Amino acid sequence: MITAIVLIKTSVDRIPEIAEAIAALDSVSEVFS
Repeated sequence: MITAIVLIKTSVDRIPEIAEAIAALDSVSEVFS
């Protein structure tokens, strides 16, 4: 299994929306915000 840490720059009010979109990807198992 490959592990990756990805940093995303976004506005504070979009964090929940972006986190949900990333979590919905098939190969993503965890999202931290």
